[in-house]
Amino acid sequence: MISYSSLYSKLRKCLGRRRKGGMTRKFAFGVYGMELLAPMLVDDIQLVPRRIVRSEIIELARDPNRMFLTGYGYADKEPDKQRLFELAAALTFGQQRWADLSLCKEVEFGDESDLDGLFADRLAEYSTRQSTGPIVMLKNPVNEPSSLEKLLNLCLDRLQDDSFNADTGFSRAFYRHVESWRLRMPYMDLTYYLDFSALEILCREHAKYYGPGLAAIAAPFLRRFGFTMRQHDNNDLKTSFQTYAALRNGVFHNGKLEGYLTVNGRKITIKLTDHEDEFRLLVPLVLLKVVGFDDGHINWNSWLDKQQFR
Repeated sequence: MISYSSLYSKLRKCLGRRRKGGMTRKFAFGVYGMELLAPMLVDDIQLVPRRIVRSEIIELARDPNRMFLTGYGYADKEPDKQRLFELAAALTFGQQRWADLSLCKEVEFGDESDLDGLFADRLAEYSTRQSTGPIVMLKNPVNEPSSLEKLLNLCLDRLQDDSFNADTGFSRAFYRHVESWRLRMPYMDLTYYLDFSALEILCREHAKYYGPGLAAIAAPFLRRFGFTMRQHDNNDLKTSFQTYAALRNGVFHNGKLEGYLTVNGRKITIKLTDHEDEFRLLVPLVLLKVVGFDDGHINWNSWLDKQQFR
């Protein structure tokens, strides 16, 4: 019995022979788990959505357990593995949800329809694909794809800028945050530690200070970018950096989802579950500030008021 896939393969070969004069060689890969709703050019790579209705792309991209094919990428020259690794990280960062790419393959290319059927419909099972929502995406990426395109290109340019990374620590901080989305089981202590480590790198590289007392350099670093943050603030623990430092110490040194502060001479216990949401939202916003991205829609206070856009 002949399978549908076998028939489809033979049909493609037949069509390919008939259109041979108009075919070229491209290097292509599948894009998985990404809300790719409009074509965009990233570096020298063309990204295009899968040829299905947009609502289905959104549904597939947001699946919490599986990584479905949602688009394709192709280029005239084979992208090196490091560039594809960076692109996958930038896609994950851009939507604040794990996205991935298939291996690149050389294909005969007449138009984008030739990419259909070349890649698996989904990657291997994923335990979970957490998301806080597309906090650094556009309000409407279909009507304004250039903003996401700009962000992806900016991230890739910065990741390869050795001088910028030596000065800011951006690449090391960026990948720690991205890895927090790639955990197959998003334990709160692990995601918090990765995010805290990312922010600590940025703060220390800015101040060029590597000694004790992170809160003293972190608060002015964050205020420099317009974020409300003090070194100590007993009246508002969410805008007191000492809160997050104490929680990091509790997670790292004590293996507990809690920390301790002294408030008005009294030792109090603070819970990571009460403050993790704010910090989880703050870190990607800081990374955007460091990389120099602003599309005019981002609400930079969203980590506190939970309103994503202006």
